[in-house]
Amino acid sequence: METKRIIFRNFIQTAILHLVFSIPFSVTAQKECGTPSPEIRQFVSPEKLQRAVLADPVHLNIVVHVLASDNGLNRAATDSMILIQLENMQGFYSPFNICFTLLGIEQINDTDLLIHDVDEVNELNPFLVRDAIDIFIHGSLTDGNDNLNGAAYNIPNTYFSLVGSAVMSTTNLSTTAHEMGHCLGLYHTFQGGDENVARSGNCANCTTTGDGLCDTEADPHSDSYDTGNVIDTITCNYFGLVTDNCNALYVMDPHNIMAYGWRPCRNIFTPGQGAVMLFTIAYEPTLTNCITPQNVYFSPVTNMTISSGQEVYAAYQSISIQGIHYEINGQARGYFGAPSITVLPEVKFAPGSGSVSLNAKYLQCN
Repeated sequence: METKRIIFRNFIQTAILHLVFSIPFSVTAQKECGTPSPEIRQFVSPEKLQRAVLADPVHLNIVVHVLASDNGLNRAATDSMILIQLENMQGFYSPFNICFTLLGIEQINDTDLLIHDVDEVNELNPFLVRDAIDIFIHGSLTDGNDNLNGAAYNIPNTYFSLVGSAVMSTTNLSTTAHEMGHCLGLYHTFQGGDENVARSGNCANCTTTGDGLCDTEADPHSDSYDTGNVIDTITCNYFGLVTDNCNALYVMDPHNIMAYGWRPCRNIFTPGQGAVMLFTIAYEPTLTNCITPQNVYFSPVTNMTISSGQEVYAAYQSISIQGIHYEINGQARGYFGAPSITVLPEVKFAPGSGSVSLNAKYLQCN
């Protein structure tokens, strides 16, 4: 840029330096989640979870990739609905001081990825952004048999996929938070299908089965028993009559975000789930690397031109970029996210087939 000072402060300002066209892509009703069930569940002990209490918020970098056809049409979701879903997600995570810093929303024109099978997960690798949690939005998402709402591919993980119809829905407000929960170490409340109702006594097995947490209700959902069929969609009450191995009646909680059932009912994480997520962020290196610093002042001491690869800078307060000559061009992809972004003289953004995103949308914990 020439001798100009550009400051984006305290409002949504996204600059994607290439043309983006948006046409919603709709598909049929979806199965909930394609995140694989691990053969061995790794539970965090209650003693370790006691460490996972933070007085100050932890901030995580996120990048959203929206798929479209090769010609740029049939975009899977609009920016406005993506931002609404991210705000919904932030609301669910705020009670646990987990915040998100949006580095950018970028469109990828790739017909093959627009219609995505989760078994082809390696096709996402070229688009993963360093030190960020990547959210991919597809026009169609399947596991080879069923249509899916989302998939996190692993527990924990730093990327997940959503189907555009879930993002564009005005009633499904929880799928984005659900898949993010998997990335931050949470299992389904019914994981394994062998948890008893009791929370104490001889029948209690809540620390070693299910999702490993005793403050989430035992959940009987399985491939042969769909709890979605026994949840009142008006009152969000579960009225199933199945019993556990000790003949106790299940009382699963349809409000838990990591449950299945009726998606508009899901609106809570438990304190135990919050502790698992904070613990995972603190001790899983790939997620620790995604933590956003408070401020970034970037000033190369020599001329620097980046023509390929990635430049990633994020802060939950401010970024200031200057240099003797600092340029991003060619195939390089640049991501800058903070509530306040200051670009000083001698900085030039001139991407060719690459892109540069400056995003001042910070999803606050409040």
